[in-house]
Amino acid sequence: MPPQLGEIIEDGPSRHRLRKGLIMVSRDRRREATREEQERIAAHAMQIFAGQAALSGYTVEADPAHPALLTIVTPFAAVHTPVHRDIFFQQLGQALSAVLGAAETLDFFPVGAGIDPFVAPPNGQPPALCADVHEIEVLDDLEINRIYNLFRQYLPELIALSAHSALYAGRLQKDLSTRMRLNPASFTPPSLTLYSSKQLDRLKRAVRKDYGLGDLAQLDVNPIAPGAIALRFVDAQASLRFIRAQMLLFQAIAIHGRALARQGSQMPILHGRIIGENKALAVEAGPGAIFRPDRKREVKRASQWYQDRKATERASTALLEALHLRTVEDSRPILHALRMLKADYTELTPWLLGAELRKRGEACLVNYGEYQVRLFYVARERWPAQLQTDLRRLLTDPSADLVCEYNEAKFTRLATEIAGEWTQKLARREFAPRPPSGKPLHRSKPRRPHNRQEKRQ
Repeated sequence: MPPQLGEIIEDGPSRHRLRKGLIMVSRDRRREATREEQERIAAHAMQIFAGQAALSGYTVEADPAHPALLTIVTPFAAVHTPVHRDIFFQQLGQALSAVLGAAETLDFFPVGAGIDPFVAPPNGQPPALCADVHEIEVLDDLEINRIYNLFRQYLPELIALSAHSALYAGRLQKDLSTRMRLNPASFTPPSLTLYSSKQLDRLKRAVRKDYGLGDLAQLDVNPIAPGAIALRFVDAQASLRFIRAQMLLFQAIAIHGRALARQGSQMPILHGRIIGENKALAVEAGPGAIFRPDRKREVKRASQWYQDRKATERASTALLEALHLRTVEDSRPILHALRMLKADYTELTPWLLGAELRKRGEACLVNYGEYQVRLFYVARERWPAQLQTDLRRLLTDPSADLVCEYNEAKFTRLATEIAGEWTQKLARREFAPRPPSGKPLHRSKPRRPHNRQEKRQ
């Protein structure tokens, strides 16, 4: 009997897998776990997984490069609807609770952050570069280069959204993503014009020559992960609800890439130098970064996106512009993809509310890098204990998000107004207007006066 494909849609969402990074720190915040302690925590967690049917397929991996680093790996799961995503994050919360319980038996605590905010590594050992790796399943090789190029194009905006390493070893750092700054394997990937073995050979040569790396799995956006495109540039997030918002955004961009592949079209390519510069700005300032446009980029059709307007733009609002970016084939492809995912505004609130408030000029929080900075100054001497308490809640409760709670409490009226606007946007069904010629519609220019007397009038 042939397999049943269920809700699979040709241009729609695909299955998603998450590799969730955790650093094991002693409960007194004075040291990281040793290799032996790491392996004991992983073994105990796997025993707990085996006793829970809902966690079938979940694994805990000990990182061979660093004794304090563990990774929870989920199986590929459908994330097509809110119900699918509810199940996914309930199971992930159970898995994290199991790891937290296993760590507590040895008096350790898992930190879900980009790098350890409490303890510096001993004896000059490099820091544990903890990350969340999202893998989006790809069934058609023809769509890989479109999805890959879209993620490459939005790389600075996505890094700015995900920056979460402002604290390190008890001190506030200059960069909001020290993980990205310290990681030598993090770099801007070159664009792919065609997904083929010849193009991949060229990509491998570029990686070896320009970056001295022989492993393509260390790319920020990896196009040759087995059966998937892997996104490894994001810091390890503390909030499950924030990860859910990220997942929806990543899936929406991938859906846009699939649509481009079916249409046989490509987005205009951004030059690597500009992406690299904006990425460095995002690493340092997060959502507050001011991105620069690619002035040499060819724009065939004007839009409100800052790259098409050839104007600078703040990182948080640049991502909002990307959601509203219009094309001929679909009026707003990423927004349309969010509708295909049946996304609810409450799922997107962890980053969308902060971005909308920032667009209105309000002093709000956009991500957990900014939350760490605020906690460091507000909590003063008690911030380590407060951060540990917050991490425990955020790692185990899929409905908790401190950034949302802060913004909604401080901007109650605006938050309600923004919620109403986005509820309507996500519910609306719209289609791109196409004139009979297939060309975009243009407004007629006003007639110029012909003589001096008409000008005076």
